[in-house]
Amino acid sequence: MKSFFISLFCFILFSTAQSHPWKPNYFVVVDTDAGLDDMRALTLLLSMPEVRVMAITVSNGANSAEVGYQKVKSLLQELNKQGILVGINKLPVNEKPFKKAMDFHWTDSLYPHLDEVPFTNVLERIQKYSSEKITFINLAGLSTLDSYLGEHPEFAIRLKQVIWTTDIRLEDSWNYSLSPEAYQRLIVKTVPLKLIAIDNEKLIYETSWLTGLDTILDSYSLFFKRSLINQDFHYAMKCYDELALVLLMDTSLFQTTSKGYLLKKSTSIEHIESQISNFLATIKNNKNQVFIKFPVDTANYISDIAPLMNNTIQKYGNEEWSICVLTNELHRHVGIYAIIGAKMGIRAREYFGAGVDEMKLISYAGNFPPISCMNDGLQVSTGATVGHGLLTVLPDVEAQPKVIFEYLGQQIEFSLKEEYRKKLEKEVKQLEIIYGINSNIYWDLVRQIALNCWFNWDRNELFEINPDYS
Repeated sequence: MKSFFISLFCFILFSTAQSHPWKPNYFVVVDTDAGLDDMRALTLLLSMPEVRVMAITVSNGANSAEVGYQKVKSLLQELNKQGILVGINKLPVNEKPFKKAMDFHWTDSLYPHLDEVPFTNVLERIQKYSSEKITFINLAGLSTLDSYLGEHPEFAIRLKQVIWTTDIRLEDSWNYSLSPEAYQRLIVKTVPLKLIAIDNEKLIYETSWLTGLDTILDSYSLFFKRSLINQDFHYAMKCYDELALVLLMDTSLFQTTSKGYLLKKSTSIEHIESQISNFLATIKNNKNQVFIKFPVDTANYISDIAPLMNNTIQKYGNEEWSICVLTNELHRHVGIYAIIGAKMGIRAREYFGAGVDEMKLISYAGNFPPISCMNDGLQVSTGATVGHGLLTVLPDVEAQPKVIFEYLGQQIEFSLKEEYRKKLEKEVKQLEIIYGINSNIYWDLVRQIALNCWFNWDRNELFEINPDYS
């Protein structure tokens, strides 16, 4: 018996030491000069389930820092990740921006000029509110990290690794030429700097490969492809800074060196294209704790749900589908506000670029149905359960479909838009008057309203998002 408990203890200890079941492999801060290859790298990073992009800093280089900052913010707007921290580094560099890079629009939509936040504020927030070891990915020069470490040398112990893309001959590298003195200062510090040395003259994307990306229908592949089409200059088609992400995907394409990594001579652009294609085609897979793959066979679903399953997944994604299914099973009926809570939680995680169990929630939904049913959907979609201590339900307030989400020190208010709230109130009230809440017809019709919310209400349109609520 004693040996059994020792074995059990060791198993639990080993399992715990492996990793949190929801944690990604990498917590990342990215520094970029917003080149076209940087756009591709950021698009891949933001889509990777095993990467948590906590912040992006923008420095001078291929674009001016001011132009690059707006490009990055516009990309985050399009990907519904507006809450990811972005900071600007205006320190001068030794090279002038490329006019072609400056003129290229990352998105079609024009957003209001967004206020700039200094990069020091962003990195200080990461240092204060996150305890994770950080992978710092440099897609430009090293001035941002060098400058910050000059003021905050203790930040060095938070760095798991610093990945920096360069040419095989360092002195010929654009990223090096931006700020050689920053590199010289960093190499004498205790910074885990790892160079990715490449010969990008042989790494030119093939036009025929781009056509195949059309079969991968999601926003990430569309933005990845955007930077590679209709470009009339050679630089646009080169694979360069995105190799930092390829390294995270597959280290076998590289060999280790005393300074970091060297792309193997045997690694061709076809190998890289294949890795990117496979990755973009599989990022929709969810990370589950019981299922290897969440069941999406219509034969497993009730008759009023099965016919609309595939179309709903196509519109809103596998993750929303699985979360709404689990919410309804937990809730023990298809509930209107339970689904609203599920969609709100997913939207909040997207907004911050946050993972499960990483946000704190303050719910105004109260403890009495129907609005309190939101709390069930919130718990399933965010992992912020009462049991985890991450969800607080305010008891002495007027019940409202409103939640405060907190992540990395930011607090943002999400609330159901008034037009949707009034529509629900009117429809449910009419059913209550006509049939009474104890009749089977009432609950059958409530189910139909809930299914309509699930299948037809877009989470990106449902909520008011207010960062200045206080």
